[in-house]
Amino acid sequence: MKQCKDTTSPWKRFHDDLLYQLKLWRANDKRLILCMDANTHVYNSALGKDLVDPNGLGMVEPVKLLTGRPIGPTHFCGSTPIDAVWTTAEIDVVNVCVLPVGFSVGDHRMFAIDITSQSFIGSDRPPIQRPPHRRLTTRSPQTVRTYNAILTNLLTSHRCLERLHNIYTQAAISPTPSLLSKLNKIDQEVSSYMTHAERKCRKIKNGVIPFSPEAAIWLRRRHTYLRLLNRAEGGRKDCRKSGPDGMAMWDLTPFVLNVTRYLSAHYYM
Repeated sequence: MKQCKDTTSPWKRFHDDLLYQLKLWRANDKRLILCMDANTHVYNSALGKDLVDPNGLGMVEPVKLLTGRPIGPTHFCGSTPIDAVWTTAEIDVVNVCVLPVGFSVGDHRMFAIDITSQSFIGSDRPPIQRPPHRRLTTRSPQTVRTYNAILTNLLTSHRCLERLHNIYTQAAISPTPSLLSKLNKIDQEVSSYMTHAERKCRKIKNGVIPFSPEAAIWLRRRHTYLRLLNRAEGGRKDCRKSGPDGMAMWDLTPFVLNVTRYLSAHYYM
């Protein structure tokens, strides 16, 4: 703007450029979701009116559309709404929430918008490409112990060391080609046992089960119970064990259980 000696207001240039780009995307049949800190009233300003103009972009502000109430002040020391989300008509917004100040990382209120994936990305969802991984890793001592225990049990039950000793004893007396074949067979067996032990040494969540809100609630409840019981027991990792003098933790912590029930009823439903 300085090089061209353009005296247009930066705000006016931003307003015009934004509307131009949005209309260009709409002309190419693009669905739009606009999240913006407008630094101006989202309903009464020229930008807010142009975004929802039915003869122009025809976007909607979902908070007022779903709740029937306009957005309140969105800055912690402001008196007008300066933040908002606008969507085009094809975007199916099923729920919306504007959280109080303090729930986000900044000094503005945070918006939570629930949009159906069908209207957002369509029916052909991009496949999730998961990175390759190994179950056996030396950085996990528990995994190593489990692997060694499973492999040792397989080698012992199939008498692998005993069979190897017999082969070497026979080879020292009269080596024959059949002994080499027996060694190869044992080597293949041990390789299969190692593969089996690695497959069983650790469980990995692969995420193939679709997300369930009901299951998520119960998982959070269980996590809260275990954390509170762990705290009441003095920070021990295993909250399922008995407390001092063999007394069960369920008898030791009635207060903790009452608190947990309160949290479950008021924050997890």
